[in-house]
Amino acid sequence: MLKKLTVMALALIIALASVCLPSFADSGADISAAVQSGDAPGESAAQAEPGGAEAGPGASAGADGEEAVLYDDAETALSIMNELPATITATQAVQAGHVMRLKAEEPDLNTVVFKNGDGTRTAYQYAVPVKYVENGEIKDKSSRLVETDKGGYAYENEANEVKTYFPQGLGEKGARLEYGGYALELTPVTAETLGVYSAGSSLAAGGSVLRNVTEAADGMNYAGALGEGISLRYTPTLTGLKEDIILDSYTGRSSFSFRLRTEGLELCEISGNWYLSDPESGEIVVELGEIYIHDSYTGNVAEGEQSAHETYGCITAETIEEGEEYILSVHAPAEYLSAPGTVYPVYIDPTFNVVNTYIQDTHISSGYPSRNYNTASLLNLGYGSSSKSTRILAKVTSLNGGELRPGWPIGTFPDITSATYHMYCTSSYTSNPYVDVYRVKNSWSNTGATWSNASSSTLSGATLVSSTRVGNKGWYEFDVTDAYVKWWQMLRHNGLLFKMRVESATENYWRQFASATYSDSSKLPYVKVIYDEPVSIEINPEAMRLYVGETYRPTISAEPAGAVLGTAYWSSSNTNVVTVNNTTGSITAVSSGTATVTVVINTGAATATGTCSVTVFSGTQPVVMGETYHIFNANSTKPISPREGNVVDGGQVAQENYRPSSASYQKWKVIRLSNGYYVIRSAQNTDMALSGSGSSLKLSDIGPSNNYNDVPTHAQWTLSGSGEVTITTRSTGKRICIEGDVVWSGENILVGNSEGSKSVGFRFIKPSQYVPTTGVTLKEVYLLKNGSYICMPQITPSNATFKSVIWSWESRGSTTDTGITMTNYDWGTSTASYTGTVVVGLKEGTYWLRAYCSDTNYNDTKDVNVHFLESGLYYFKNRESNKYMSVEGHSQADGAQIIQESFKGEVWQEFYLSRDFLTGYITIKNRHSGKYLSVLNNSGEHDTDIKQDSLPTAGNISSAETGQQFKIERISGEDTIKIIPRTGEGYTPQRVVCVANYPLNFNFDGVHVQQRDFGANDGYYRDEWYAVKLSQNDEFIINIQKLHNIAREYSPLDEWRALELTLQFIRRYRYSNDLKWELAAGTIDEAFVEHVHETDENLYQYFAAYDDEKTKKQLPFYYTAPNGDEIDIPHFAATYNVLQYDTSGTALLGLAEDLIDDLGGWAGDLRSMIPYVLYNVNYSNDYNVVYNEAKKQIGADESVSLFGIQDILADTDAFNIYFPTRVGITDSIGALLIDYYYLGGYLTRFSDFTLHRTRDEIYNSSRGMMTNVVVGTVWPIEKVIKEEGEYKNTGETLTVTDTQINAICAAFADYIWGKIESE
Repeated sequence: MLKKLTVMALALIIALASVCLPSFADSGADISAAVQSGDAPGESAAQAEPGGAEAGPGASAGADGEEAVLYDDAETALSIMNELPATITATQAVQAGHVMRLKAEEPDLNTVVFKNGDGTRTAYQYAVPVKYVENGEIKDKSSRLVETDKGGYAYENEANEVKTYFPQGLGEKGARLEYGGYALELTPVTAETLGVYSAGSSLAAGGSVLRNVTEAADGMNYAGALGEGISLRYTPTLTGLKEDIILDSYTGRSSFSFRLRTEGLELCEISGNWYLSDPESGEIVVELGEIYIHDSYTGNVAEGEQSAHETYGCITAETIEEGEEYILSVHAPAEYLSAPGTVYPVYIDPTFNVVNTYIQDTHISSGYPSRNYNTASLLNLGYGSSSKSTRILAKVTSLNGGELRPGWPIGTFPDITSATYHMYCTSSYTSNPYVDVYRVKNSWSNTGATWSNASSSTLSGATLVSSTRVGNKGWYEFDVTDAYVKWWQMLRHNGLLFKMRVESATENYWRQFASATYSDSSKLPYVKVIYDEPVSIEINPEAMRLYVGETYRPTISAEPAGAVLGTAYWSSSNTNVVTVNNTTGSITAVSSGTATVTVVINTGAATATGTCSVTVFSGTQPVVMGETYHIFNANSTKPISPREGNVVDGGQVAQENYRPSSASYQKWKVIRLSNGYYVIRSAQNTDMALSGSGSSLKLSDIGPSNNYNDVPTHAQWTLSGSGEVTITTRSTGKRICIEGDVVWSGENILVGNSEGSKSVGFRFIKPSQYVPTTGVTLKEVYLLKNGSYICMPQITPSNATFKSVIWSWESRGSTTDTGITMTNYDWGTSTASYTGTVVVGLKEGTYWLRAYCSDTNYNDTKDVNVHFLESGLYYFKNRESNKYMSVEGHSQADGAQIIQESFKGEVWQEFYLSRDFLTGYITIKNRHSGKYLSVLNNSGEHDTDIKQDSLPTAGNISSAETGQQFKIERISGEDTIKIIPRTGEGYTPQRVVCVANYPLNFNFDGVHVQQRDFGANDGYYRDEWYAVKLSQNDEFIINIQKLHNIAREYSPLDEWRALELTLQFIRRYRYSNDLKWELAAGTIDEAFVEHVHETDENLYQYFAAYDDEKTKKQLPFYYTAPNGDEIDIPHFAATYNVLQYDTSGTALLGLAEDLIDDLGGWAGDLRSMIPYVLYNVNYSNDYNVVYNEAKKQIGADESVSLFGIQDILADTDAFNIYFPTRVGITDSIGALLIDYYYLGGYLTRFSDFTLHRTRDEIYNSSRGMMTNVVVGTVWPIEKVIKEEGEYKNTGETLTVTDTQINAICAAFADYIWGKIESE
């Protein structure tokens, strides 16, 4: 698309320079004086001589010296002057005829655009940014000095992203530059501060602000900063900082040093030039300019003589800390400073600039044919005694590829009036030799050009474009119009060659010009281009949308109005998509795709081109032109509607429930415009149309016209897709969607914010084709906890257009209860579901489930009952016998008897629970057989056996017979349940699943399970059961029980020994290779270990997975209990073995049985911890220090403590599980663990472990154990050391003081007592 352009004579200043000039408002100058003056402030008029030296960049005197007074009053003048950037002076603005700053038309930070009094525009484009962005706002740069609140500094540059700061006096603080997260600071080093430059010092030199050092910049002067008669002056520039070392006279010094702090930047030298770079990216951030030195001589120099009043210095550097601090020394030639002809003051000017230049220039010299001068600050031209023939090469890099054309669309050709290249001559000579300028044909490299490789190639085939006489110092312009026009036509170029017409030792003409890297940014070269805007044309519409087979003829408009247009020639970029008549422009859609239609018209001076894009869609349009529709959101299935029927200008549009009474204002008339966009009008008031002008969809009164030029773009829409259509506004390109994807009636319709939205699709349905829903029906649902059910609502009528529902649910009387949920469905905010969705029970209770017809809001509500038991596998333990429900003979046959037996941990003792969703009854299926618990013959009689049988219809629990259906209820006040067969629920008392009577109260395996009267055994609990559901990953209890089963087979007549073997097997690596352990816990039965290996390889490997075979060391093996506690299992097994083992007959130096038992558990752990506690406190005897360290260790994680929580729980739980069985083993280890960890035994573990002792009794017991002389003899406490992060025993006995023992025992007692109190 071509942008419209106003006809203008645009003075384009491509000033590839950082020109520092003041804004009028800050200069203090009088407006009327500025209007009448032809000179830039602070400058005299340039020489009126051949070659046209001028006042400076941007200055343009009127013809024949006349001056244009453009402003009728001071207010008009002030309005423009206050908008001037630092690069344009008031005088320049007046001379150029600027009347308004057009910031909105400035495309980047390098360009400034003005409107002129004659209607034209002037654009200034600079090599460096003259503006910057602050907090999202574009601002002009300013190098004025203002007071700063930055600590340690007095002044800063007024406005720039390249910030400079200056202290009131140089000392600890210096001149500072900050840019893009980088920073550097420069402080002079004098004889007084040399050697202490890194330390603080008093102010070495007081500073004062110098206003208007340049036209647009202030300076900061520090008199005597480098000694008497040697001052420093700092001037901020648009890209950095300029430093002047000013010598009032020759003092014998020619070197001057500075401390340079770089805060991460590294100082580096590349080919004799110095830079500061980022060490991580390698990017050069700041460049230090060439050291140019000049004196105060103002006269001319004889032709051919090299000026004795200017020279160059150099830089050396010393690294103090790489990337942080350097000593930078600037050296001037002593012979220059001491020469009799040197006129003081002398200026030495280092610069620090952020790297940024848009011009490439260099010179080549036949006297030095292999040398490249791309970094030279001065460009040499002519013939010198040593340089011989010398020429200048220059290239405007932003013209490469034809990029430099502000406001010029591609395809237009500007009518260029003139183009001039401007350079500043620094030489003072009296002659006026000719300089010839050539357009270079062949390419050259700025960094590689030398006389040897470029002198012939750049001149060969070059075209002479102009000649200019060059005299004394000042600005000179070189006419390059022909070259510039050619560059524009080719959209590429190889730059310019500047050559002194006479190159000979006889004439010896010699000039020097400021290069693109010159330290004074006001003297950098630039290009000025003046041109008239070409004629531009537009195709109307600029974009169109057609369907295959359609035709359309667009129109043409031109700017400026009234432009003479020649014959038009039309073409298509893809004739497979669209064809176009070459002369009439009639477009025909051929196939789906996108093509560009172009028209080219001869305008006389050049040609003008216009384009439009054509998108072709296959198939049929999403809507029929002029038809009326309901527009439903495809996600919520609710229609778009004026909120509450208010069809008014600015009225809100929302989604609302469909009702026949509201159908009239929920209808929309859809019209397709000639450009392919659609307008959607209210059928009730067709002047009102949908509008996307804001953040939400509204109505807008757009009038009756359907001409696309009359319909505002916010009311023009793209309709994309078929079936589900997305609706996108032309004005912003944003789609509409429902706020938050909410499906309820009344929600806003947003314009935008649709990324990832589920509600961007809409369906256009004719009223005659829409069938609304009139009702929905649900059924009550019964679930186990975590069980699920697919709800299938019945929607009427059966031919309804939308068979979707919106679900909601809540507890009776509470909308915050989330006892049920729906899979992939968020309550009330997600998509309207399909007709079926999955409801999941989360916790026990009765909840409401409600389904709403998504389009009309008709609804139905039913209960969902969630049982207290979860779905899944269970063991059923009888409260009276402590036996587990099982199948006789482990049979898988129908009719097998259900019995009780000891816990085996096998699959025939596991049962699946399932609940019939519609009746609520539960079925109980044996995992091993796949058969279901069944009351024999579906009988309701007392003492009827419970069998296992198949379902009448395999896999369908709804087919279960009455004897296979059960209710499971809690028994009030207990943790047990009763299992009620459906066959027995109608009796009084109810008949429940119960263990049959057995003789003499002997608790036998194999006793039948029957249907019996509840409460028939008052005082007994054979009719009560524990439902035990092991954690999903609780394989430990199953595997240790299997190990116990093998041990029982190995030692069938000794239950005590079987359990001992089981635990020996588990602890055998970590707690066996020590005589004390053999005496305290018994010797490992290696024959049993091998027996396990041979009997069950998988079981053997399960426990071996925690063993290191090479070192015979057991690795950490923790059991995670259902409540999240971690227990160290080998430690548990060892402690249990010690408690079991009878040591009364051992020769363990007379230690009593109870002492050995304690040492095998908690007391041994406490004693083992003592050396580590004392080592960590450096054997302190301070009670509090030792206490705090011990308290930190006790109960910490085992990975950082020798008495961690896993050890403590192993000690307590082993004791608690052992203690009730000490008089005889009556149950399996698996059953003991289930009782303890699943049925609540652990809830009072610390009270039970201490046998309900008081805190003081716990303290006294532990202290007695720690101070027992016999214990100390048998088990002395030894010192440890720490090497490479690990503790090691030294074998040296550690003497523990009473204070230390008291502190450690108190910490232990307090820890245990705290646990008891929490129970």
